[in-house]
Amino acid sequence: MGIDRKLAAIGLAGSLVLVGAGCGKAADKAAETIAEKAAENATGGDVDIDSDGNSVKITDKDGNTFEADTTGDGATLPEGWPSNLAPPDDIKIVTASTNTVNGNKTMVVLASAEGTVEEWAGGLKAQLEDAGYEIQNDATTSGSEGSYAGLTATGEYEMFASISDSSTDEGSVDISITLSEPTS
Repeated sequence: MGIDRKLAAIGLAGSLVLVGAGCGKAADKAAETIAEKAAENATGGDVDIDSDGNSVKITDKDGNTFEADTTGDGATLPEGWPSNLAPPDDIKIVTASTNTVNGNKTMVVLASAEGTVEEWAGGLKAQLEDAGYEIQNDATTSGSEGSYAGLTATGEYEMFASISDSSTDEGSVDISITLSEPTS
């Protein structure tokens, strides 16, 4: 089975656990069991899911892992996130996750913040350059439907970020940052 299909199955299993989270211990355990069986059927191997409050960790038979902090309020950066790429205090982290596949770690942070796409894109670009990253792509667009910026950079990690006007809160932006260990 391909890595993409395994990751999709693991992600689906994590989503099932999150749906059951917060509904009580019995519902949490039932969601874990259902999610484990769904992921095992999709991957053809053992999958262990451990949920703890608002976080979940999934490990498959090959040792690949998926971890997510899904609290919405008070979510924190994934363990191992480089300190020189830590976001400013005024960013609200909505969710954070870590995937490890074949020994390569990928960390993802979804966040929101007050301000404009241009302000946040410029700030992130400066932070990346200060941290020794080489900007590969830097694009910003604006139109009647809002603004969007995308950045890719290489350094200690391969980085992709997207910043867009919030669809729910005028005057704020949604931010997605992905850091992946180089596969070389």
